[in-house]
Amino acid sequence: MNKEHKVLKFFIPMLACIYGLVLSLLCASVNRQEEFVLYRSLLSNLLEIVAIIVTVLLIKKVLPKVFQQVKEYKMVMPPVYVLFAIFLIIPLWIIVKYKLIYIVTSCVGNVDLQTVVYSTSELKEDLVASISAFFLAPVYEELSFRYLALSAFKKRKNQVIFGFLVALFFGVLHLSNFMGAFMDAFIYMLLFVFTKNIVLCIWTHCCWNVITTVFYIMSYLGVCEISQSSYPTVIKVENISATIISCVLAMIGIVIMILGYKKHAKVKE
Repeated sequence: MNKEHKVLKFFIPMLACIYGLVLSLLCASVNRQEEFVLYRSLLSNLLEIVAIIVTVLLIKKVLPKVFQQVKEYKMVMPPVYVLFAIFLIIPLWIIVKYKLIYIVTSCVGNVDLQTVVYSTSELKEDLVASISAFFLAPVYEELSFRYLALSAFKKRKNQVIFGFLVALFFGVLHLSNFMGAFMDAFIYMLLFVFTKNIVLCIWTHCCWNVITTVFYIMSYLGVCEISQSSYPTVIKVENISATIISCVLAMIGIVIMILGYKKHAKVKE
């Protein structure tokens, strides 16, 4: 590798973060009014689709010409058992993660938790806005902050180091949810580094957003009570039954993962 490539590789994570930040700001810029407007939300979604297409073209057509090793990384759908297992494990991760954040932030100062109360109109608006959080934002965020930022590095150690720095930036980008976003980004980075499959990161990110919204819907329906603080962002599921169900689902997910892996390994043999 020539000197120019080495210098460029060092700056790739920073350039990828700037690229991801610009995409996020651009897509959000048309939807910043306090009053919900449907056409603005749809326009924002359209910009996100364009951002995904541009990023995929950048990854497929440009990046391999500069760094040959990026061809080792995949954009393929993982086995169904992996997708299902991750979906079942995520609810417990959400509860545990915010419990840890609550404990840490409580040691520093008071955390003003307030019961989440949704009106029907607010829920409808959030569900429309969630189209992006479910299907679009996780795609271009993972492509930018994980694939573009880390695939140029051959050594796993360098990927983890720069991935940690990118996770910090990802946390800063989410501001009030710094700790939560950082922890999630670090998990996504580890998934990408050890599986070399960005689709797994995208799926995990999508599941996290979907299941978080499901908790809010359950709160609206009166199935469980949720408390939340605005800064720092802490979401606390008050019902012990929801926590128990999440534990059971996580255990089922782990069993499915283990059994699926064993079956997959036998088929390969």
